[in-house]
Parts: sequence; C-alpha cells; structure tokens
Amino acid sequence: MESFSVGMQSFGMTILGLLKSEDVRHALVVVVLAFAASSFVTSILRLVKLYFYDPIRISRIMAKQGVRGPPFIPIVGSAHEIGAFEKSFPESMPLEEHYGLLPTVKTQFHLFFPRFGQRFIYYRGPQVKLVSRDPQFAKEVLSLKYGFFERHPDDVAMLQNIVGLGLDNLTGEKWAIERRTLNSFFYQDVLKALVDDMVSSCECELQKWEEACRLGGAVEVSVEEDLNTISNNIIAHTAFSADREKAKEIYRTQRKYVSLLFESLDSGWYWIPGFRYLPTARNRAMTKLRARFDGLLHEVINDRKKAVKKGDSESYGTDLLGMMLAAASDSTDETAPEFNLASVFNNTKLFFFAGQDTVASALTFTLLQLARYPEWQDRARKEVLEVTADSDAFDSDAISRLKVVGMVLNETMRVYPVISSISKMATKDMQIGDLFIPKGLVMEVPLAAFNQDPEIWGEDVHKFNPERFENGVAQACTNPQAFMPFAIGPKSCIGKDFAMMEAKIVIAMVLRRFQLSISPNYKHHPCHSLLTKPKYGLQLIMSRRS
Repeated sequence: MESFSVGMQSFGMTILGLLKSEDVRHALVVVVLAFAASSFVTSILRLVKLYFYDPIRISRIMAKQGVRGPPFIPIVGSAHEIGAFEKSFPESMPLEEHYGLLPTVKTQFHLFFPRFGQRFIYYRGPQVKLVSRDPQFAKEVLSLKYGFFERHPDDVAMLQNIVGLGLDNLTGEKWAIERRTLNSFFYQDVLKALVDDMVSSCECELQKWEEACRLGGAVEVSVEEDLNTISNNIIAHTAFSADREKAKEIYRTQRKYVSLLFESLDSGWYWIPGFRYLPTARNRAMTKLRARFDGLLHEVINDRKKAVKKGDSESYGTDLLGMMLAAASDSTDETAPEFNLASVFNNTKLFFFAGQDTVASALTFTLLQLARYPEWQDRARKEVLEVTADSDAFDSDAISRLKVVGMVLNETMRVYPVISSISKMATKDMQIGDLFIPKGLVMEVPLAAFNQDPEIWGEDVHKFNPERFENGVAQACTNPQAFMPFAIGPKSCIGKDFAMMEAKIVIAMVLRRFQLSISPNYKHHPCHSLLTKPKYGLQLIMSRRS
C-alpha cells in the first residue's frame, strides 16, 4: 500500500508538472474548444435536419406521388397562411348550415381541399402532415396499422403538460397495462351506480337557472361556462370525490393554460427552436399555471392517501381514483412498465381534462342546436317526459330509452365534432393503398371533413337532421366508420359510455325544466382550442316551463 501511495503521488506530481507546461495548457484549450465546436456543429446539424432536411425530403417523396400542398416555409410551416385565411372570416358568422364548421375550426381543410383535391400535405412547424378524405385511410392509421403510428414527439411534449403522460399519450406495453387497469371503472355495472351522482352534480347549476327565471321570467344565460361547471362537478365527484371548489380551480387553471398555449401556437413563435423555454411573460405565466395545476392534482391524490394512512377510511374507495390507487405500486418512475403512482397522477390529469371538456363541448353545441330547431327541442322533450315520468328519478334503463336525445347528440357531434382531427406519425416506412408513407410523415385524419362529405352523408349533409340516425350509425351514412366521435380502433375513447350517459342526463334535465331559444347577443364563431368550442360562449334565452 505504501508503494502504491508513493506511486500515485509521483503520478500526480507529473500531471501537475505537465499542466504547468505552456504547450500542454495550449493543447488542453484546443481540445476544449474543439469539443465545444463539435457539440455546436452537431446541434446545428440536428436542427437543420429537423427543420429543413426532413420536411423537404418528405415533401419531395409525396410530390413524386402526386400529393401536393402549399409552399414549405421553414420553422413556422403553414401557420401564417392558415392564420391569415382564418382571420378573413367575420367574428360573427352566419348560422346557416351550408356555411359549415370548417372555416374557423379546421381552416386548413377549408383552405387546401378545394385547392389540392382529396388529399394534400401542409406544414405545422417542422411536421409534414398528410390529410386524406378517404375513410379507408383513417381505418388503416387508427386501426389496422395503429401499432406503426404514434403521436409526434412535439405533440406529446405539448399535450403532456395538459393531460399528462397517461393513457392518451402512451403506446405499447405500458399503454396496454394502463388500459386494462382503467377499464374496470367504465364497465356498465359501475356506470349504472353513478347515475344518481350525475343527477345531483347537475342539479346545483340548474337551480341557479331556475332562480333567475323565477325572478325575471325569460332570461339570458351564458350556458357554456355553466355546462363546464356541471361537467366538472360530475367528473370531480364521480371519479375523484374531489371538493367542488378545488375542482373549479383545477378547471380554471387548466383553461388559462390552454388559452395561452394556443396563443403561442397561433403566433408561430412556439415552433422556433428553444423559444418555448425563454423567460417571456407568456412562458413564465404558463409555467406558473402548469405548476399550480399539477399541485392541485397532487393534493387530490395525497388527501385520499392520507385518509387511508390515518385510518379515516378503510380503503381508497370505489371511484376511479380509489381504483387506481389500489392498483398502483409505490414507484413514481414514469418509464416503469407497471401501473404506479406516476400512472395515477398522469391519468388523474387526463380524466380531469378529457372527462370534462369533451362532454361540455358536446353539450354546448347540442343546446345550441335544440334552441335553433324548436321542432327537435319539442320532440326530444316529449320523449324525456315520457321516459322519466316528469321526475329526476333516472336509472340506466330510462337513459337507454332516450333514443331521440341520442339522435340529436349524434347529429350535433357530426356537425360540431368535439375533436375535429386526429394526428399520428408514421414510425416506419410503409405502404397504405397507393401511397408510400415515409417514416416521420404525420397522418391527420380529418374527422370534421368526413362529417361534411356528401358522398358519405348524402345531399342533405349540410342540414341538421337527427333523423338520419334513427336506425343507428350503420344506416346513417354510406361508411359508418367515417363517423368517429370517440375515434376507432384499440385507442378509441375509454370513457365513451360514461360521456354519453352524462350528456343524456344533462340534456334531459335541461329540457324538462326550460324552453330554449338563441339570444340575439350570441356571436356564432366555432373555434379550435384542442377541442371545438364557441369562441364567445353560448348565450341562450331560457324560460321556466310551467
């Protein structure tokens, strides 16, 4: 040991001696500079590949196959052309059906389909996106070859801040494990037990409308915010047994974050490399909102865990949160294959958003259509009164017999799809139909365009006609797989039955109490903010039914 110590000391002295040598110091400086220059050049080349070479390469592959699109503009893509076209439409748009939904929701469809035909490419930042009006193409992407498609990494990073790295953003074994774990909450027997909770969660807001009508007769009500509150109450109470005030704060924080995010996306600045990490006022505000949102969700989860630990509760409970905690390991590693506490957090984040905003959007536009079409409002109300015997004593059997209400819901989701498109990136080269699809190309399935295609729905496609669904989706159109309000394939919406049950209950409760008509103050301007929404809310005139 002594000789080893002496040897190491001698070696150290030699190194120090070398470092004192001017030639050696110069050599070290050269090495450090060379390493820095190499890293810089590598980073530049990586950015050039991502933002220039790959989009141009993919565009040329598609052009050789006859698929055209607007000119490629590095970094910002087609954002400016799409944005300018969208702004050319009036803030208050006509309500006539032929005007359609596309101009201000999916502007790129309205802009590029007439110019380039049934399929085209366009650019969203560095992404090259292929849009095809062929429903078979959608089936290949979402169902038959779904294992070879996943969200673009930029989309995952963007959505992760809103809905977490839960079921919606996962693939492979991890997704399969989480889907199996969460499925049990959405079984029919479980959903049947939630009916009374859904009714009571809706009652509070409807009582506010009733009181306003008693005081002023027919009154104007801004229903969109209240419908979001109702949906928020329902998901918070039935799935998480969360305090209503905390649930409202989660919702408000989340909405503010999404609003700022879309301001950034629409400006084009979001796609400039590194810009989203700069300490701008908007980025700082988004960071604070995201931290607050995550903190509130952790409080909901930790309160449940603490109650069990202290002995205040014998189990985690039978709601969605309780079932997740009971199934979870103690690990917080998001990359671990098992269902763990990270899975609990991410899926809580997902269902607080997806379980609320999606249903609220469908409800908002359904009430708009019922107010626009008194004949369908009367017909749906008549059914509600017959099925529920003019009381709030709902049960799952009564809900299943609300056929006309279901038809109105389906037709509304056709005209105003909650999700207007679905995007997936090819993870390998492949052939779909007559097209070679290169790795990295993003497929955008144009749900809104399918829903307005006369070849699928007939010549009355631009008319609101719930009767087309009288015999179910299979008889409503020439290609039933083109109607996918909850997507299709293995990754179709796990909460479909929950959402439809909730929507039918809320509509039934509204129709039994109120007569609806559109306020002259309503400005019709559907827009896209992850989901389809009315840009200026929905103002209805409500009168209490005698």
